[in-house]
Amino acid sequence: MNRYSVMALALVVMLATMSVGIAEDSTNLPRLEVTGEGRASSPVDSVVLLIGVETTDLKASVAVAQNADLMSQVMAALEDNGVGQEKMKTVEYSVAATQPDWDETEQQRPREFVVTNRLQVDLNLSDFDIAPLVDAAVDSGANNVQINFAVRDLRPLKEAALEKAITEARSKAKVMATAAGVELGPIRAISEGFSLQPTMGAVAFDRAATPLVPGSLEVTASVSLIYDITSG
Repeated sequence: MNRYSVMALALVVMLATMSVGIAEDSTNLPRLEVTGEGRASSPVDSVVLLIGVETTDLKASVAVAQNADLMSQVMAALEDNGVGQEKMKTVEYSVAATQPDWDETEQQRPREFVVTNRLQVDLNLSDFDIAPLVDAAVDSGANNVQINFAVRDLRPLKEAALEKAITEARSKAKVMATAAGVELGPIRAISEGFSLQPTMGAVAFDRAATPLVPGSLEVTASVSLIYDITSG
């Protein structure tokens, strides 16, 4: 190996050592992690109705037939109230046998068959009055109803909540850095998360009219910011 080759090799080794040293210094900088939270809410504009019919009989065929008859009546009642079939879809159907058990006199009860049929109905609140639909479904044979109010387009809510969360986190970082006598460097990492607080409708089957209060939907955004910091 000649003298120039040795010098070139030494230069490569030196540059490699320098680059490794710079990387180590960068990753070992002290850092500050802060969190922020922001909320945004909006009146709900849509609803998802989960309307169920459950029937039970000692014979599976009888339970199935009873269930089909009741669900047909429920769907007809919804159509009579202006809900088209394109807004309905079956989301659950099952036939299950119960496990034999014993009554108070220690007599074994016979096995029964339970048939469950659940219909999902997606509606805009601007197009329908939900309370009469619920009452019509229950009067026609539905014995399980869940009501989930929602906002169809969550993007504006998420963006508004996220902006508030980041503003809060950056404000906290400035206060903490000033109090600690350090200076904030660049942000090295950002993470986010969202949670929803849905509004649930209350259902009272024993009253003349089902009272429903749609309310609003609140979105909460949480963020975590990690800053490099240097001595002030």
